[in-house]
Amino acid sequence: MGVTTIVANDSLRVPLSAPVTPRSVSPVPPQTDSVRIGLYRSYDATMDEGWTRWVFDRWKVPYTSLVDSVVRAGKLHDQFDVIILPDQSPNEILAGLPPRYPAPYAGGLGTDGSEELRQFVVDGGTLIALNEASRFAIQALLLPVRNVLEAVSDEDFYAPGSIFRLELDTANAIAHGMPRETIGWFQGGPAFEVLDSTVTRVVGRWPEDPARVLLSGWVLHPDRIAGKAAILVVQQGAGRVILFGMRPQYRGQSIASYPLLFNSLRKK
Repeated sequence: MGVTTIVANDSLRVPLSAPVTPRSVSPVPPQTDSVRIGLYRSYDATMDEGWTRWVFDRWKVPYTSLVDSVVRAGKLHDQFDVIILPDQSPNEILAGLPPRYPAPYAGGLGTDGSEELRQFVVDGGTLIALNEASRFAIQALLLPVRNVLEAVSDEDFYAPGSIFRLELDTANAIAHGMPRETIGWFQGGPAFEVLDSTVTRVVGRWPEDPARVLLSGWVLHPDRIAGKAAILVVQQGAGRVILFGMRPQYRGQSIASYPLLFNSLRKK
């Protein structure tokens, strides 16, 4: 196969990077007793939904699991102030499990559920979409936002799971108590371009300099997302949609970015 084999009789002398001093972070769970939180739980189960439940249980954040039939039934703002869509592809959210599964497990939100989520926001609710679920929210609610990584191949951009530098607008309530520069776990997420700044606010973005995007791990062609938005708030009707191009609660480990999710749960 044209491969040359070399015997290593000693350990490889590979230089190590300088030590990194971890930041001290103590997330403050939100006072959500008066906030009615719905956590979407697709029957096409996702790991991210389970980890979100674990984080909420661990930090004593009250919530109600929200399945497809409840969303499709509508009148969501009568029941919830905040609805969270964990990381899940748009197709899985829309289509759910195939028809061979019995009711109520087959199917996803469908067009009816998508419309009810839009109405929930228009009526004054807060919809939080994490990572790939943001792609669904952009499409289903016709938000004035473009995902610059939509249909981009792995050859043109790839980050299999890396820690990026994240620059925050600390004047925004979602970034309350956070430093101006923090970290974000990026894995298969979108990166946002604002199309209407009159209704959209950038809370966090990746650094303008492509060389500063990556903090740990690896990334191919970081210039694709350099300077692009990572967290947005989009006003729609009386409510808002909060888009995360990352997973702030990744596997219950990304404590540094917990406050961004917790702050999003607070009433406007």
